Amino acid sequence: MTASSVATPGVAVNTGPHDTTDVQFASALGKLAGQGQSMAALAQDRADHPALTGLATDVQQRAQDIDTMHAWLRDWDQASTPVTTVTDPGILTSDDIRTLSAQRGGEFEDAWLEHMAGNYTAAIAWCQRELDQGVNPQARELATRWLTAMNHELGSVQQWHSKWGHHPQPAPTSMPAQPAPQPTTSTGASGAPHSDDSTHMTETTHRQDAPHPGDGLHASEPQHTDGAGHMDDSHMGGGRP
Repeated sequence: MTASSVATPGVAVNTGPHDTTDVQFASALGKLAGQGQSMAALAQDRADHPALTGLATDVQQRAQDIDTMHAWLRDWDQASTPVTTVTDPGILTSDDIRTLSAQRGGEFEDAWLEHMAGNYTAAIAWCQRELDQGVNPQARELATRWLTAMNHELGSVQQWHSKWGHHPQPAPTSMPAQPAPQPTTSTGASGAPHSDDSTHMTETTHRQDAPHPGDGLHASEPQHTDGAGHMDDSHMGGGRP
């Protein structure tokens, strides 16, 4: 038998001493437990894992405690059905409930476990506060039982959510490095690609325009040949003896 399936003893009319903490405890835990019952009913119909439907059954077995807490509030001249506000920790909004009701299978289980973890966390905080500050013996006894059950079930819910939950991968913290730019290529007149035609043309022009040693002399004086085709050196400034 698990901690959450311990039978709930009958609770008589509560006319004992009570303070503000006792009233707040019965009101807040009653609201959390009421939503827990609603979520347990959804799990029985929509969850795939038997462990979740088993947990839902344990939750449903505590329904009597909700009636008991409402009865205490009446005994203490307080509203027996407190108004739920969306600012209460662990309380689902109407949109949350509507969305959860429309889900099935793994998607439902992921959201259900997350919501139940919030419900348990808030319930645990109220039970601990009651034990720290409350004075009503019956309220403190209920808080002790619930604190044991909530801690046990919260541990299971967190383990299952970590194991079965669908968690998206976090976005990268920085952009990936960009590849180095590649040199542009173009096709020359011969069809062969050149990495940079401007460099090729500059080098070619330099080779064509550069003067060759002695070119000025040969270019300025005409060359003469004799009848045999030999060059006439007399015109070069140094004839033969």
